[in-house]
Amino acid sequence: PIVLVLVHGGALALEKLSLLPQVRAIVSAWYPGEQAGEALADVLLGAVAPAGRLPVTAYFSNYTSQILATDMAMRAWPGRTYRFVQVPVLYPFGFGLSYTKWAYRNAAVLPTAAPPGASRVVSLTVTNVGEVVSDEVVLLFIRASRFSAESSSRDNGAYQQAHYGNKRLVAFRRLHAVEPSQSIRVQFDVSGERLGSVDASGSPYFPSGVVDFVVGLGEAVVTTHVV
Repeated sequence: PIVLVLVHGGALALEKLSLLPQVRAIVSAWYPGEQAGEALADVLLGAVAPAGRLPVTAYFSNYTSQILATDMAMRAWPGRTYRFVQVPVLYPFGFGLSYTKWAYRNAAVLPTAAPPGASRVVSLTVTNVGEVVSDEVVLLFIRASRFSAESSSRDNGAYQQAHYGNKRLVAFRRLHAVEPSQSIRVQFDVSGERLGSVDASGSPYFPSGVVDFVVGLGEAVVTTHVV
């Protein structure tokens, strides 16, 4: 088995390498500092459990033939970044492997219904169900599940859906040295301004309808109504 270590500064074409049967894992070291050798050795030899999350989207190789390099439009098909991409991807934004296993349970949001711009509290229980002490990075996204047809005085629901995107990262929390079988209750206080977006003219708005809070890459989903 091969663990591929990448030293790089941006997104790379990884499809052919990742599909090799010998490659069992990929460590993205980015541009490391002078202690990189020791840090990588700790991860590769199991002295430290990795908990990093991919900060970019890794696309399939045909993505470059689907998008114009001279067109910086984010929302036009096939879309740019995790917020607006409309085609399958190789590794999504926020992807990451661990030496242990995690369970996300009992997710909740309060209030379950509130006016546009109101704050929310999202909480869940994170449990290390594996056998290795590890950090864990919990990501919280917001996703417009369903807009009301009259969600804005100037824009209809379809327009807002297009500008809101697939989902958007609104918060994250790193849990340190979680023991096997240990559970931690995680709470996110999400301010009302983080639930808003901007229209094509740059003006802010707060959509109404059904909004989902998505934890991680879909491990937990809780719904709130904006009325």
